Amino acid sequence: MLTVEAQERLTKVGPGTPMGELMRRYWIPVRPLAQLKENDVMPIRILGEDLVLFITKNGKLGLVGERCPHRMTLMKYGIPDEDGLRCCYHGWNFAPDGQCLDMPLESPTNKLKDQVKIASYPVREMGGLVWAYMGPQPVPLLAPWDLFVMPNAIRQIGISFFGKATGCNAMRTLEIRPTASTSPDTLSNIFLKKRAS
Repeated sequence: MLTVEAQERLTKVGPGTPMGELMRRYWIPVRPLAQLKENDVMPIRILGEDLVLFITKNGKLGLVGERCPHRMTLMKYGIPDEDGLRCCYHGWNFAPDGQCLDMPLESPTNKLKDQVKIASYPVREMGGLVWAYMGPQPVPLLAPWDLFVMPNAIRQIGISFFGKATGCNAMRTLEIRPTASTSPDTLSNIFLKKRAS
């Protein structure tokens, strides 16, 4: 039986924890893209960090810190524009990479915006999912897994198993075998047959 300390070392995933540092070194699926298209700004908690996922009017994905660095306003109330997410308080606009693009109430000659950034993480879309990388540089390639890029495939993306929402630690969901279906028509069985031939 694991000690309390060992259990916490294996299950805590916040910043600075052993498992948190390990998990940050991989691309993590964070949301179905369809959910983000319905609501273009979403508060999200990933590996113990409160963040904001958004999509600009130009279709660029962004994942930034929960609060504006100016007056600590919640960015979940931000307004997406062409190139970034605009804070609802003073209108500071942040690009998906975190760089401040615009400070409407400052003089155009003021160079402060070039020095201001909000915490941000790289995000990509693949197979109908938004993926985030929260680890050290350099950012690794998001591997184009066959199941996510197979042409003419029907993908069902959800956040439940067996028709019920999961109320457990996300690590527990990794124990469920996605290829365990007995239906010959599931994408995983088609993929396995293709690999075998």
